[in-house]
Amino acid sequence: MEYRIFTKTGKISWVNERTFIQREGDGKVIGFQGIVLDITSRKKIEEALKKSLEMQKMLKTIINKSSAVAFLWKNMENWPVEFVSENITQFGYSVEAFTSGRLLYGDIIHKEDINSVSQSLERAVREGFDSFEMEYRVLTGGGKIRWVEERTYIKRNSEGVPIHFQGIVLDVTERKEAQGMLDIQRELGMSLSSTLNLKTVLSLILDACLQIKELDAGGIYLRDELLDQINLMAHRGLSSEFVKRVSTYRADSPEAKKVWIEKPIYRLDFYAEKMADLLRTEKITAVAVIPMKHRGEIIGSLNFASHTVDRIPHNVRNFLESIALQVVNYIAPIRIKAYLR
Repeated sequence: MEYRIFTKTGKISWVNERTFIQREGDGKVIGFQGIVLDITSRKKIEEALKKSLEMQKMLKTIINKSSAVAFLWKNMENWPVEFVSENITQFGYSVEAFTSGRLLYGDIIHKEDINSVSQSLERAVREGFDSFEMEYRVLTGGGKIRWVEERTYIKRNSEGVPIHFQGIVLDVTERKEAQGMLDIQRELGMSLSSTLNLKTVLSLILDACLQIKELDAGGIYLRDELLDQINLMAHRGLSSEFVKRVSTYRADSPEAKKVWIEKPIYRLDFYAEKMADLLRTEKITAVAVIPMKHRGEIIGSLNFASHTVDRIPHNVRNFLESIALQVVNYIAPIRIKAYLR
C-alpha cells in the first residue's frame, strides 16, 4: 500500500508498505512484519510526468483546434513528413496520407511557388540561420488554392548538419485577399483621378472589381432622370441576349424599387419572376447589387454576378460596398456635367 507520512522534521513523504500478517495456528493475528520504503522521489517523478503528459495533451488539443498546422519534416527532397497535427484536415488531407509517405509536403505546394520555397529554404540553411519564414500557395485536397505562412525552426545535429525542419503552417488566405482588395482600391482611385470620361470611368470600375476571383460578370446602371429609368451603361461577361433583356428598367419596376431602398442585395430573387428563366439560362448562381448614393440620391448601382459560387462571400460584399462609396464621387460629377450639356 502507498500512503503519506510525516517525518520528524514535519515534512510529508510518500512510502510504500509491504507487510506480512503473522497468525497463530487458530488464525488469530499476533503481529505484522514488513518493510516501509521511501518512494517520495518516485512519486515526484510520476507527478511531474503526469503534469507533462497533461500539458502535452492540452497543447495537442490547442494545436488541433487552431488554424496553425504543426509539422516535422525530414531534410530530404520534397520534405517527407514525420509528424503533422490532426488539424491538417482543414486543408483536405489526413495525417496518415503524409506520415505513410504516400504524400510528400512538396507535393501540395503550388507548382509556381515550389522552386522559390526550395531555394529560400536552402539559402537559410546554407547561411546558418536557425529559422525560416515564407508565404506561398498550397493546393488543398479538394483542389483549391490557399495562401499559407510557414514559420520553421531548423534542427541540426551535433555536427551542425540540418536533419529536420520543425514548424507551423498557418492559413493566411483571408489576409492576402484583404490586402489584394486594398491594392485594387488604391490603384482604382489613382486611375479614376486621371480621367473625366464616363465610359472610361465605368470600364475601370468593372475591370478592377472583376479581378476578384468570385466575380466573373458585371454591369453598372445609372439613373436617367429625364426618362425616369435606369440604364445599363457598361457590362462584362454577359451574353448579348441577357444584356438586351436587362439593359433598361423603368423607375417604377420591382427591380428599380429594390435598388432605391438603398440596401445592397445579394439574392437571386431580386429579379422579377419573368427573369428567372433567363438567369438560369445565363447560368448565374450568385449576384450582388450595390446602390450608389450621392448627396442623399440614388444615382445608380454596381451589379456583379458569379457563374461559379452560390453566394457572394462576406469579404467580397464588404469590398464591393466600399468600392461603391469610393467611385460614386467620381461618377456623380461627370454625370451632372453630361446632363448640363
